[in-house]
Amino acid sequence: KRNNDSYLFLQNLIEECEKTEKIQKQRQLIRLKEFINFLIEIKDLLYSSYQGIFDVKFLNKKSIETAKKQNSLLPIKECIYGFEALLRVNSNKANEILKDNQVIQTKYLSPDILFFLAKQVDLDLDLDKSGLKNGLKHHKILPGKIFLNILPRNYYNLKKIKFITPNKKNIIFEISETEIIKNYKQFLDTQSKLTPELKIIAIDDFGIGYSGFDRVLKTSPKYIKIDRTLINSIDKDKIKQKFVEGIVKACKIKKVKTIAEGVESYLEFLTVKKLKIDFVQGFLLHKPETGSEIKLKLK
Repeated sequence: KRNNDSYLFLQNLIEECEKTEKIQKQRQLIRLKEFINFLIEIKDLLYSSYQGIFDVKFLNKKSIETAKKQNSLLPIKECIYGFEALLRVNSNKANEILKDNQVIQTKYLSPDILFFLAKQVDLDLDLDKSGLKNGLKHHKILPGKIFLNILPRNYYNLKKIKFITPNKKNIIFEISETEIIKNYKQFLDTQSKLTPELKIIAIDDFGIGYSGFDRVLKTSPKYIKIDRTLINSIDKDKIKQKFVEGIVKACKIKKVKTIAEGVESYLEFLTVKKLKIDFVQGFLLHKPETGSEIKLKLK
């Protein structure tokens, strides 16, 4: 009888602990949802920085070295093809809001983690729309094309996103690798109804996540961005060189332009140039800056 009483006591204790844990998780999700909504709704909490994308054929060692030495874009201004918009969090303002928040801390506010957290509370599409809106703020003052990251589900309903209007030009939508395209028919149907300017897409971070040849073949993008994991130390890695060479050759057949991400050394640049990649992006040439900072550097 004593053993049976102990068993019932432990069973009740476990059940109470499980209930308490469930309630705590629900409260955490509510607070997380409130915070993500804060980020989206409060002005200037989210903003975009921009990283340059450069045409390989116009770049040379002298202009790259001069640009680095002067910390300027002027020596390579003629090589600018466009800029990728990158969503950022104003950490000073976020710190004020998060002062007493144990659910989320500012060290977790990198874009990848932020989108992961937003997905837990069904706000990833709203956060994605905010990224699009912020990315377009400097659309008119930056030269060349603007590359905007977008989740496939938002691309399905692009016509419903009011701030993206048909008169916007030089916009390239980068289809995010973090989400599977579940309905290619709907994707292509949406694309067919857009204006010619908005039809052009890029496949982001090719080589990781859901970005593979299947996606390229089914969506017929104009650009693919080869992920930095394939570009990092490519000058020292013969296998990477052969793999990327195969990607470039396949893209040439499909008339798809290639962009190497994460180019950080001159030897990496020389290697991707030798492999006939069309454009490069990375810290060797330009670190992300706000639209205002870039505007000043171009004067």
